Amino acid sequence: MAKRAVFITGAAGGIGAALVRAYRDAGWYVVGSDRQASDQARCDAYISADLSSLASDEGALIQVVSEVRGCLRGLQLCALVNNAAAQIL
Repeated sequence: MAKRAVFITGAAGGIGAALVRAYRDAGWYVVGSDRQASDQARCDAYISADLSSLASDEGALIQVVSEVRGCLRGLQLCALVNNAAAQIL
């Protein structure tokens, strides 16, 4: 069976970091993202990106999709875990 790949947003800490560990422990190839690079994210590949503008900025969406595809190294993306959060104060 080919290795499965997952893209996890909000991967730098908390629940996201726990998800990264769980998927890696289960043998998945993990692509993670967060607003800032993090030493805590133990992903196979990591994208530092603010995903909050993707719904309204087509250029940003195209950029992130391209980066994720590049990170997959030919693997098929089998799962997306949208753990990113936005906070309005």
